[in-house]
Amino acid sequence: MKACIAYAHITIPTLESITKQINLQFLAAQVALMNGLIGETESLIGMIIEILGNNHKDELSHLMYVSECINRFLGFMVVVPSNPEDSYFILVDGMLSLISDETWTSDLGYKLRCEIYINVVRFLAS
Repeated sequence: MKACIAYAHITIPTLESITKQINLQFLAAQVALMNGLIGETESLIGMIIEILGNNHKDELSHLMYVSECINRFLGFMVVVPSNPEDSYFILVDGMLSLISDETWTSDLGYKLRCEIYINVVRFLAS
């Protein structure tokens, strides 16, 4: 299983579609967690955050997709057993730095940013 996750970790970034990359990496992270591969799970989530951060677009549909992804990952990370001092805060910090970009300045961007902050508080409280 570890070899399969490693293969997915290497081959998924070669896809052209960013949406497909993110969805497949999230599925690979879920499979890794199901099989007890916590380090690989965290690594895949980190790669997703990196992909989202490297693909800045000012389109509202992109902002909505990024918001949806972050909220989905926060919900998923609740069940990922890990040391909160090591990986949780690094991944949450990556998500927060992703939305601190100036492209979130529209009215919808502010609303989505507030929703993400609320969900981060919920995640940290859980």
